Amino acid sequence: MNLQVTELKIGKVQAAEINWNGAEIKASLNVALEDYRNMVVTEETLKGSKKVMADLNKQAKIIDDFRKSTVKKLNPDIKQFESEAKELVSMIKEARTIIDNQVETFIIKQREEKKVLVKCAIDSVSHEIELKEKYLVRVELKDQYLNSSMTINKVTEDLRVQFNQLLQEQQMEQNKIDTIKVIVDTFNDKLTFKFTPQEFDYLLDRDITEISQVVNSKVQGRLEAEQEELARIEREKQEAIEKAEREAKEQAEREAKKETDRIEREHQEKIKQAEIEKQQAIQKAEAEKQAVLFATEEALQSVDTITPVEQVEDQGQDNPLLELNFSVLDTHERLETLKRYLDQFGYEYHVKEM
Repeated sequence: MNLQVTELKIGKVQAAEINWNGAEIKASLNVALEDYRNMVVTEETLKGSKKVMADLNKQAKIIDDFRKSTVKKLNPDIKQFESEAKELVSMIKEARTIIDNQVETFIIKQREEKKVLVKCAIDSVSHEIELKEKYLVRVELKDQYLNSSMTINKVTEDLRVQFNQLLQEQQMEQNKIDTIKVIVDTFNDKLTFKFTPQEFDYLLDRDITEISQVVNSKVQGRLEAEQEELARIEREKQEAIEKAEREAKEQAEREAKKETDRIEREHQEKIKQAEIEKQQAIQKAEAEKQAVLFATEEALQSVDTITPVEQVEDQGQDNPLLELNFSVLDTHERLETLKRYLDQFGYEYHVKEM
């Protein structure tokens, strides 16, 4: 199918020819306007200059209105020709648009089908060259892959190039991760607050030498800080122990002194109490002695009969002992009073009741 437009031809065309006195007016204006071109506006000529301007505008408008009316008379034939020609162009473009829409729809469908094949090619290459998700999402589905001129084999080759480039980056990153892990593991055994390799992920875009320097500096810094902190804690602990021991010793000394003072007070109180009791006992004994003496005297005075039995002298030289035997005859109550008297003054006696 080949559209062939009939040869375009122009029939009788008579160009518009306008005979008017434009040249005559132009020559006249050149002379007349020369004075106006050289005109200088001053305070005295200002008012007249404004009138001149109004006259010039009026003359220019007369000529312009004449031009417009003349062109308007000549335009109808040209406008009809333009309208007919544009209609023909529109008819051709309408037909082209119908075909263009179908072509566009077909190309879109073709590209969608090609996109499915490209994704299958990506899956196939991903089984050959394993990438982490982080790198797999960076595989580019290039627009040129969808062109009909790009075969699946060519697409697959280009994908392998992409995958291998990303694999190199992945391996470089893994080397960096391994380096970080080795350094961290080396120091973590000595650290209380341990590092995780993930704390240094922000360094993965730097070269491995810089990574080693930064990680070493970080972990070494934390190790030194922890050692200083442990030393400080140990010092404070030792100081606390020493302080507690001092306070315990001081408290024990205070308690011991309090106990000693208490014992001393109690001892002094006991001495005082013993002295008081002693004095009370002496006073009591003296009172009882006096009472016994008094009672004995009364008893002896009232004893009816004391009959000496015999007298035996001890042969000792230092303390001669006089033994008297006598009989007392009286009431029982008075005899008991006599016994208390003898007991009071330490006399030994033997009672033989009749």
